[in-house]
Amino acid sequence: MSAVHPTSTTNTPEIHLVPAVERAARILLAFESGDVEYGVTELSRLLQINKSTAYAILNTLVHFGFLERNEVTKKYRLGPALLQLGHLVQSRTDLREVARPLLRTLAEEFRQTAILGQFTVEHDILTVDAVVPEGTLSISTSVGRRLPHSAGAFGKVFHAALPLKELDALLAHQGLRRFTNHTIVDVAAYKRELVKVRTLGYALDQEEYLEGVCAVAAPIVDRDGHVIASLCRGLLFPSGRAGLRPAHPQRARGVPGHFATSGGHALPGLERHAARRGVTERQPVVWERGVEP
Repeated sequence: MSAVHPTSTTNTPEIHLVPAVERAARILLAFESGDVEYGVTELSRLLQINKSTAYAILNTLVHFGFLERNEVTKKYRLGPALLQLGHLVQSRTDLREVARPLLRTLAEEFRQTAILGQFTVEHDILTVDAVVPEGTLSISTSVGRRLPHSAGAFGKVFHAALPLKELDALLAHQGLRRFTNHTIVDVAAYKRELVKVRTLGYALDQEEYLEGVCAVAAPIVDRDGHVIASLCRGLLFPSGRAGLRPAHPQRARGVPGHFATSGGHALPGLERHAARRGVTERQPVVWERGVEP
């Protein structure tokens, strides 16, 4: 078992710590080592704290829910209050704010509109943010705009992540609206398309939502692999060039990686956001068993 050392204060202003609070913090941070439970004697020896002092601090942390005491092993483990505080930190983090640098990078690199969308409880798609590059013929959209549940590549990404019963209920209630002559409105054919999305890890829109516009979208997932949002990049074609395909659709595979660590561009803000929210490309997307080949 490795010792827990206080954070280095080299080249930082001297900080006056409250001894009791400092010891309580060190006890909580001891669990970073990976051990699920600690006894009083273990923590006292590990942190070089008097055993009676450690016992008093542990009981105080248990009282406020920061720790729990296992009555079988008589040891202590992290408590629910920490989880609740963690959720508050996550809810305060603005996905739009941390995604903006990535949207801008995608838009500038491909000279096409990049859009961040989320599937709502009302079963439509909310445009959370968008970056439209200057000086090019690009798709125009507005933040806050709501799109139909089956709109193009966005719809495919979110539908592919739905459980079978929920997907079937949604399609039975709202159906597949025809937006263009290329829109897939046959349910069986649409489900086959969703199988492709699961296989590829991204969705393509071949002028299915807007005439003359192709798009590619990829899911953004949380630490458990559940889809929480999607990034979409559109490609606008002049009239009469139908049948063209979005350039570099494989780049969509790397989109979730931008919310992780070394998988994408060096964007420290997204890296920190990923660590807090657990967003990572190392976790596979959890495609519910709703669409089978």
